Amino acid sequence: MHPILFRIGSFEIHSFGVMMALAWLAASRYLDGRFRSAGWPRDAVADLVLWSLIGALVGARILYLIVEFPSWMDDVAGAIFSRSGFVFYGGFFGGTAGGAWAVRRRDLPARAVADAVAPALALGLFIGRIGCFLAGDDYGKPSNVPWAVRFSDPDALAPLGIALHPTQLYLSLNGLALFGILHAASKRERFAGRIFCLFLMLYAVTRFVIEFFRGDPRGMFGPFSTSQWIGILVLPVAIWLYRRWSLSDK
Repeated sequence: MHPILFRIGSFEIHSFGVMMALAWLAASRYLDGRFRSAGWPRDAVADLVLWSLIGALVGARILYLIVEFPSWMDDVAGAIFSRSGFVFYGGFFGGTAGGAWAVRRRDLPARAVADAVAPALALGLFIGRIGCFLAGDDYGKPSNVPWAVRFSDPDALAPLGIALHPTQLYLSLNGLALFGILHAASKRERFAGRIFCLFLMLYAVTRFVIEFFRGDPRGMFGPFSTSQWIGILVLPVAIWLYRRWSLSDK
C-alpha cells in the first residue's frame, strides 16, 4: 500500500511508525480516562505507558530473534536494530513486565490496572495493525476472495501483484471487536483481573484462527506458527487465572 508516507531527501516517514504512534496515543488517552474514573494518579499513566513501551519493544525483538535464529547470524546488528522484526506475543510479555514494574513503583492495584489496560491494548491493536497493512507486513496467503488485496508499492514487504488475504485487516478488526467486548464487559464489575483474563482468552482463540490465513514467514513449528503455539499455552493459563481470581474475590 503506502509503506513510506513521504520523503524529504534521505529522510523518510514510514506509515507503520506513524500508525504505531497513533496506537500508543489512543491507548494512552483511553487509559487516562480509566485512571481518572478510578481515582488513580493520572501522571501514573505516563509511567505505565513508558515502561510498557520499553518492555514491549525489547520483548517483541527478543522473541523475533529467537524465532528467526539462526537466519540473522550473518548480520547480528542489522537484526537487532532493524525497523521490522517484531512479534506481538513477545511485545505483550515484555510490555506486561514493564507495566508491572511501573505499577509496583506507583503502588497501584495490579489486577485492576491490568483490567484497564486490556481494552486499551485491544484499541492499540486495531490502529497498529493498519500500519502493518500499509507497510505490507504480516501479509496473507494467496486468495481469490472478493476482498483480496494486491500490493504494488516496491517498498512493501508483501509479494507484489499477487491477490492475498488482507490478514492485517483481519487482525485490526479483531482488535476493534475485542475492544468493544472488553470495554462493555468492564462496565460490569465482578472481580479484579476478569477483563485481563478475557483478553488473554479471546485473543488466543481469535489469533489462532487468523494465523491460518497468514502467508508470511513467522516461525512454523510443525503444523502451527509460533503465535499459535503460544496461544495454546496462554489459553489454559488464562482460564486458570480467571477461575482462581474469581474464587479469591468471593
